[in-house]
Amino acid sequence: MGYRTSERLPLINAAPDNRGLYLDLYSEAAKRIGCELKVSRLPKKRILQGIQTGQIDFYPGFTYSPSRAKYVAFFENGLETRISFISSSKLANVTDLHEMSGKQLIVANGGATFGAEKLGVHITFIENLDLNRAINIIREGRADFYLYHRDTLLYYLKMNPSVGMRLHSCCGTSRPMHLGFSKVSKHFQAKHNPDYDPGQPISSQNDDVLPATDSVVARFVESIQQLKKEGTLLGFLHIIMNKQ
Repeated sequence: MGYRTSERLPLINAAPDNRGLYLDLYSEAAKRIGCELKVSRLPKKRILQGIQTGQIDFYPGFTYSPSRAKYVAFFENGLETRISFISSSKLANVTDLHEMSGKQLIVANGGATFGAEKLGVHITFIENLDLNRAINIIREGRADFYLYHRDTLLYYLKMNPSVGMRLHSCCGTSRPMHLGFSKVSKHFQAKHNPDYDPGQPISSQNDDVLPATDSVVARFVESIQQLKKEGTLLGFLHIIMNKQ
């Protein structure tokens, strides 16, 4: 497993500390199929290069794009995500993007905006933007809102109740997260997807190849889903979310 050096709690700590839900979940899933999980922490560009060459097998939270689908197969990673916003606690709760018109939103470079710019929201993209830096920017009055994953925002506010930030109700719904597995990994033995429709663009539901049923990646993905079905995943999450 490869992941960038920065943290995304409660999923993973900042390097070199790999503890978090990703490690718990994927170590157990790997153990159940007779494998051992190893973790590489590098800048994200180097992780992606490693995936493209097969030196790194997978990235645990990977957003689909047509360019990535050329070298990565996408599978549900057992988790769900929802995007939310935080601001100073002085601002009223936002339930709709229209309420943010005229406000300043900061987003990590390359991040989604959900069309907020079309509604009069002023957006600034910032390279290597993490949660702590975003909160400092808001505190300094240089931005009103920060967009990020709701699970991480909830965890941060639970661990830092006096930080003076508000988590807003807006926007979106929970959706499955995906991991991206290298198509040139030694653990990815491909077979033709009989349901592939060449008349439609390649997507996470319409890829021209699938992993062979007895391949490591197929058994690994099935192991992840089994952990989810039996409740082990929720157990891991409960332990992490209730740590003080």
